[in-house]
Order: sequence, then C-alpha cells, then structure tokens
Amino acid sequence: MSSVHKHLQKYYHLIFKNFLFFLVIYILVSCQPKKAIQIPGIVIEKYIIDSISIEKNILVEKEEKTDSKRIPEIEQLMLASGLVNIKNFDSTIKVHLIYSTSENFMHRNLYGELTEAYLQAPVAQQLVRAQKFLKDSLPGYRLIVYDAARPLSIQKIMWDSISVPKDQRWKYLSNPMYGSLHNYGAAVDVSIIDAFGNTLDMGTPVDYFGSLAYPVLESYNLATGKLTREQIANRNLLRTIMKKASFNGITTEWWHFNACRYLEARNYYSMLRNHTVINKSKLANKSQNKEDVSFKIQVKLSQTKIDKNSPVFKGLNVHYYQHKGLYKYVVGEFKDIAAAYEYLEDVEVLGFKDAFIIAFNKDERIDVKDAIKILQ
Repeated sequence: MSSVHKHLQKYYHLIFKNFLFFLVIYILVSCQPKKAIQIPGIVIEKYIIDSISIEKNILVEKEEKTDSKRIPEIEQLMLASGLVNIKNFDSTIKVHLIYSTSENFMHRNLYGELTEAYLQAPVAQQLVRAQKFLKDSLPGYRLIVYDAARPLSIQKIMWDSISVPKDQRWKYLSNPMYGSLHNYGAAVDVSIIDAFGNTLDMGTPVDYFGSLAYPVLESYNLATGKLTREQIANRNLLRTIMKKASFNGITTEWWHFNACRYLEARNYYSMLRNHTVINKSKLANKSQNKEDVSFKIQVKLSQTKIDKNSPVFKGLNVHYYQHKGLYKYVVGEFKDIAAAYEYLEDVEVLGFKDAFIIAFNKDERIDVKDAIKILQ
C-alpha cells in the first residue's frame, strides 16, 4: 500500500472518530432534563449543555374565562314585569320560540336572542298541570311551547305586516289597539311531542293561516278528507289536557290557548308594551307585608244590601264590603292566586259566570297585579 493511501486511511479514520464523538455528545445533550422558569405570561425553558445555557422563550397565552351571560333586552323586560321562566317551574317542558327564528309567518326573527318562554306565575302553574296530565296519560310525552309572553310592540309589527285583508286579521292576530293575552303573559302556543321527540301531526304547522287550522271546522275538514282521524285525535288530546289545566282554546288556531279572559288579564296583570311596563303598580305608602295580602272571589254587587242567607248566593258563605257606594259580595280568602283561580272555577260551575278575583291589602282593596308583586 502506498504512503498516500495510508495517509488517506488515517484521515478518514480520524474523521469517523470525530463524527462518533460529536454524535455521542449530541445524544447526551438531548437527554439532559429541562428546567423551567415560570414568570407571568412567559415560560423560559433552559437547556443545560455542559456549562453552556441556551434559553428559549415560549409565550403562554392566558385565557380569561367568564361565566357572565348577557341577558337579551326583551328578556330583561319580562323579568322586570314579574313574568317567570316556565323552565323554572318544569324543566321537562320543551321550548322552541318560533318568533326567535325565521320559522314563522313573517319569515324573520322578531325576538332576537330570546330563547326562554315567560308567563305570569299562575299561568306557568297551569301549564305545569297540563304537562302532568299529559305525562300521566302518556308517559314520555311532553308539551312544546312555540310562543308565550309577547310585547305589544311586536304585536303591532305582526299586525302591520300580515298579508291578510285588514277585516280578516282578527282571525289570526289580536288588534294591537286592544292587545292580546300574549301581551299579558296569559296565553301560550303549544303542541305535543312524543317519547321519541317527534311532534305529533296536527294537520298544519303552528302559525298556519287558513281554515285547515280552525278547530271549529275540523268535522268538515275530516269529512272532505283534508284532515285525518289521527290528526284530529292529536288535536283532541292537546285540547283535553289543556282544558283540564283550565286553559281555553280559540276557534281559529288549534295551538293557541288562553289562561283567562281578557278582562281578567287587564285587571290582574301588567301589559308588556314598547319595552316598558304599562299599568304600573301604585304601591307607594302601602304595606309590603305578604301576610297582609289576600285574594277573594267577588260574586255579586248590588246598590242595596242583600241578606247573606238569600237563595241568590246558592249556599255560598258570603260576606260583603262597600266600595264606591255599592255592596260587593265575596267568598273565600286565599294567600295564593293559583288557589283563588281553582276556587273561581268552582264558583263559576254554580252559575256565577261573572265572578272574578279581587285582592286586598289588609282591609283595602288593591289591584290583583299589585298583590302578586308584593307576594313575589
């Protein structure tokens, strides 16, 4: 072998040894443990290589978590008006507000971010009873709410926008000049879903404008093949459980149910209107003690005094008070408006169709809506 070849061989051998040396050093360095120094917002990772330190800065993003949820303005209005979220009474009632979507006759969102259904407390209690009746008869079935309390300002938008002749609008909407029971939180639009989450077939969707939705024409629509027996049976099921809970339907919408008469709502409740509350309470200088508040049922008034044992009272244990120059006869005394409602139904069965609930603060008559606010 020539001397040149020997030198080249030594040279390559030296290079190979140096390569192995640096490879071992690299492996050893890579296996060194990391030491981390934590300062606010930054982590400094320090790699130790013999006596040489290499620092590498890594930014750490801080995520600020918040549980605060902005309450939509329309919902603030309902809360300020004393309305209640029905989910707080029965969380199994499903809510799908169609006016918070485009799934309505106007094809636009009218309620903004509102996703909860609000009602007057006694009305919410009625709805809970309806839900219970449904569950008792058909386990797994439940109510679905499509609309509940509705501000009068939105009622006016609907009235002005509906593509129906003005003299026919009353069939589908209450004139905002007078208001709707929806505007008092005393009406609800509902249907039924089965144990699998499917909505029962009622023959038309909610918010359908046409005679096919009229309960009063169901027999005709069945006879002409426009509705099936199953669809009418489903409607009858809904009406039955709502009626048992003291709701009343109307002739032109199978889904709409009123909790009371319009005059009762005006007397008992405040109306939602233009993001303010009208019929505001006049509670200044009055007792705010819940124990001083009670509800009674007024059954008759007269310009002259009537013997409380008179047959006209049909055996009811009545007493009277004088108000605005008249003798007014009442029965019962209740601390709960819901109990007063139940007794009112019994009184109506006896023939006192014009009976209604009144409220007292001590011995002074007050608005029912004011009594409810004191008790809340």
